[in-house]
Amino acid sequence: MTVTTVTGRSLAPDLARGVMLLAIAVAHAPVFVTGTAFGVLNGVAAFLDHLLAHNQARPMFVLMFGYALGQFAYRHQVAGGEWGSLRRLLRRRGRWLIVIGFVHGVLVPLDIIAVYGLTLLVLVPLVRARDSVLCWTAALTLLPAVLMTSGPILLAFAGAVDIAGAGIMPADLGSHLLSGLQTWPVKTVLGTIDIVPGMMLGIWAARRRVLDEPERHRTPLRRVTVICLGVALAGRLPGALLLSGAWTPPAPWAVVLTSSSFASRYRS
Repeated sequence: MTVTTVTGRSLAPDLARGVMLLAIAVAHAPVFVTGTAFGVLNGVAAFLDHLLAHNQARPMFVLMFGYALGQFAYRHQVAGGEWGSLRRLLRRRGRWLIVIGFVHGVLVPLDIIAVYGLTLLVLVPLVRARDSVLCWTAALTLLPAVLMTSGPILLAFAGAVDIAGAGIMPADLGSHLLSGLQTWPVKTVLGTIDIVPGMMLGIWAARRRVLDEPERHRTPLRRVTVICLGVALAGRLPGALLLSGAWTPPAPWAVVLTSSSFASRYRS
């Protein structure tokens, strides 16, 4: 990798993180709204909320996590730092993320902080791996990641599980904390599979300074935006129509769409 002097800070990565956090806030905002009765406006809000916000920030969250690691490694190298010190620093941050995520995961049904910490702790060597290693790692983990995401929805379609009841918290605090302690380790370990492909892509993009120098990558950025956003919106459209009351699909598909909608609310 060619090393050049870092003379300033690009706004593009920070803008991407800002849009990501805004989408997360919008996705969770309806949870705090109760007792509204605006008829058609409620349907419109539900449609736009599900189409544009639910789970739409998650891919960018993962990508920016990897991009930040690539940026950090780049700046560390420019400053003349050694790999050993960078490795120790990243692992220390990974351990702290796991600790914070543990506390959060016990108190709240779902947690992603520890997932990122564990992934960072395990995959620190890949921060300086060759591009081919990053690409192969992303490719080999893509299918398991897709299965992790779609598996519960397919089980709901088959009637094997009731995913809609998975997020209901126990009535008393003791049972709630015990439930969190029991499920947190498994959810954390399995959750790492889900973010590895995007993390590898983020590191790869950071090495090419795709967001630090967006003027040099304008054409591929536009193509990726149009293609990925188009696919995402097309995939979210059936669920958005269902939740807004504009469409009633056959019963088996209604289960799939409502299950995926429930999952996305807590994964955004």
